[in-house]
Amino acid sequence: MLLSEDRKALLTTVGYGTWSEQDEILDHEARIKLVAGGERAGKSFLGALSIISRLDEFESGDICWLVARDYETDIVFEGLT
Repeated sequence: MLLSEDRKALLTTVGYGTWSEQDEILDHEARIKLVAGGERAGKSFLGALSIISRLDEFESGDICWLVARDYETDIVFEGLT
């Protein structure tokens, strides 16, 4: 898993940042995390960051899913692809 400092440097490079509350969730050791928040609170973005933070753990051919009840993928992944 990327260290917090490495994640922040990567995000800064591509023009994104995180809130302290998001950092707390991303840095927590729990394998499964439940996140609740209001509209436009950054929940799907946080999920995408969680996946990106663990890219070093994936092997060739692995598949990863970001699942949510509903969301517009063009908003969530704009600039990340």
